[in-house]
Amino acid sequence: MSLPQLLELFLVRQRRTFFTVFAVAFAVAIVVTFALPREYKAEATLFVGENRPLAAGASAVQLDEVLARTYVQLLRTPDVERAVVRALPFPITRSELAQKVGIEVVTGTRLIHMSALDQDPERARRIADGYARTFVARQRASSADVSRGQQEALRARIGELAQDVQRLQGSAEPRDVAARARAETELQAARDAYVATAQSLALQGSNVSLASSADLPKDPSKPRPKLYLALGFVLAAALAAGAALLRDRFDDRLRDEHELLALIDVPVLARIPYEEAGDKAATAEAFDILQANLRVIDVGHPHRMVGVTSPMPEEGKSFTASGLAGAYARLGARVLAVECDLRRPKLGRYLGADAEKGMTNLLVEPRRDVDELTIPTAVRGIEFLPAGPLPPSPAALLGTTRARAVLSDLRDRYDQLVVDTPPVTAGADLTALGPALDGLILVVDLGHSGRAAITAARDQIERSGARLLGVVLNRVRAWDRRYGLEDYAGYVPTPAPENGTARRSRPSWVSELGLRVRDGLDRLSGPQQPRQER
Repeated sequence: MSLPQLLELFLVRQRRTFFTVFAVAFAVAIVVTFALPREYKAEATLFVGENRPLAAGASAVQLDEVLARTYVQLLRTPDVERAVVRALPFPITRSELAQKVGIEVVTGTRLIHMSALDQDPERARRIADGYARTFVARQRASSADVSRGQQEALRARIGELAQDVQRLQGSAEPRDVAARARAETELQAARDAYVATAQSLALQGSNVSLASSADLPKDPSKPRPKLYLALGFVLAAALAAGAALLRDRFDDRLRDEHELLALIDVPVLARIPYEEAGDKAATAEAFDILQANLRVIDVGHPHRMVGVTSPMPEEGKSFTASGLAGAYARLGARVLAVECDLRRPKLGRYLGADAEKGMTNLLVEPRRDVDELTIPTAVRGIEFLPAGPLPPSPAALLGTTRARAVLSDLRDRYDQLVVDTPPVTAGADLTALGPALDGLILVVDLGHSGRAAITAARDQIERSGARLLGVVLNRVRAWDRRYGLEDYAGYVPTPAPENGTARRSRPSWVSELGLRVRDGLDRLSGPQQPRQER
């Protein structure tokens, strides 16, 4: 998937999922960052090799670095840890001490770096400083004990060699002369070693010292808000991207008009926007465009009996049927709105008219007069034939010869019939009724219908023999530039019931950002296909 496709997925198709997951994840990162306890870091440094005679050359530095690494191991021994615990002026366990203290050799140097973390800055300073000083003191004491033992041994050896030299002093025997020379050489070496040991003991007998003591930390070292928030931002973006990709993978909904037209090879006859409170002009104009497009399809073959259906319930077919009837009535036509949805009739609700008897009475009572069952509506020029009592088997009733005869008779009585039919996937009702109509309009709500439902509706309409005239997109957001409704920009109604009414509200910045991204991607992708004729 290319970068423009990913941007469109995150910022247009799955923008709600992306921004919701991102906001939640980043909010959690913020809460965790500022909920973590503050820890202060104090640092002390030990120097290896200061208080002993140094050999010349680079080998001395390498030897001191190796010795420093050995001291790191000694610093972690239980004896040293117990000594530090005893030396500190506050209670602490060995395990707590080990968790709070970090020890490492600075590469290429003779330095041992020691750090201590604690929520109390003074405790952190005391731990780091106390650990370093306790270790230096232990090493000096241990070195002093070793030096004193070496001095005693050297002193005894010097005495023995001095006696040998004195005993062999007067002898002229070659053998004694050679033995005296060896004794004198060993005596001098023992005296030099004794002097070096005395010097080391005088220098407190240790080759590790405190280079710098720990200072009181002023600012906490943990948490690090900038770093943590940056990592939280990246993690939140990754989680949001993953959620959007996963949602898109299993999302069956259609994203736009182009995907719909790829499934159904018919024109888009109209785009019905959300009807805004107090202003129905946009919706009325959309229905006027619908009836105008119907009149220009197959000029010479007027569609005087048009059925209105949808792939699934709750997509706005009854509302569209009432709006289309109103558009015909505004032209001065004598219109009859027929309720043929014998499962969940709703057309009367939008026309402001209803009655207990209607279409089913005409179908089961051959002598029933049509004029007795049609009623006036709140819309001038429109009469309404209600559904009547709901039958147990609507498909069987609508598939009879009587149903076709009734519709043919009604077609001759009125200038225009608008028939509200059941949803395609509701049953076999449309299969029985469709061939009797001049044409069929499929109402689709892109935010509601899925590919599977629309494909099934297309196949069922083809099998029924009904003629699909085109598609009506319902609940199109008025500000959506994809549908050429720029004149209605500025408001985004909240999701509405089937009649399309909604509260008036401003478009969210997320939606506006998504539209801007889509516009930019469209410009980058080259010339566009001609917009569907309305």
